[in-house]
Amino acid sequence: MTALRWLMRIAIAIAGMILAYVGLATICGIIPVNTDYEDAPDGTEIFVSTNGVHCDFALPAKSRLRDWTETLQLSSDGTIAREAGRQKGALWVHFGWGERHFYLDTPTWSDLEVSTALGAVFWPTTTLMHVSFSWMRPDALGESRRLVVDDARLGRLIEYIEGQFARDEHGAFVRLDNRGYGNLDDFYEARGSYHALHTCNDWVNAGLKHAGIRAALWSPFDKAILYQLGRIR
Repeated sequence: MTALRWLMRIAIAIAGMILAYVGLATICGIIPVNTDYEDAPDGTEIFVSTNGVHCDFALPAKSRLRDWTETLQLSSDGTIAREAGRQKGALWVHFGWGERHFYLDTPTWSDLEVSTALGAVFWPTTTLMHVSFSWMRPDALGESRRLVVDDARLGRLIEYIEGQFARDEHGAFVRLDNRGYGNLDDFYEARGSYHALHTCNDWVNAGLKHAGIRAALWSPFDKAILYQLGRIR
């Protein structure tokens, strides 16, 4: 009975922590920041997209401030290979940040293992940037929120995203060879640790705040981000 009683206490404590976490996320998710943000009449179109769990930024592959096809190479040796040549015509580039093993070992939800999920939540783990190119508008690929930002906010968002990439001794992004899900995406070494208080969605939310775009006070889940962006006038 003593062992059973301790197991029950542990289960109750874990359930309590989960409820407290969800409750805190809900409260912080409905508290907005940068409430004065408005879309710019002559700005650049960007998107925040979600697959139902994980949010990404989607930016034009080429804009007035950045040509990502020159910054990012998809070929394994940095030369003009088939993938690198194909990306030249891409219209959009998607950026995600997340837990390393989750990204590499879980290409689909059916591949998710309990150890990977627990490791991502309960202690700080290393991270990667996921970059993919596309010809289709992000709002045609799934649920997303469209924004039109001025150059100042776009510049701060680009600064934020670029600052999340780890760099080698020459200042270049550190790409993992042949570790993408397909021909038009890649993984790069990233800065920062993933944990329950700083998730992939909190990374997107922090980027919105840094750029001066409406966001939640804190959002470990995608729903609060989409909720706040949906309330932009």
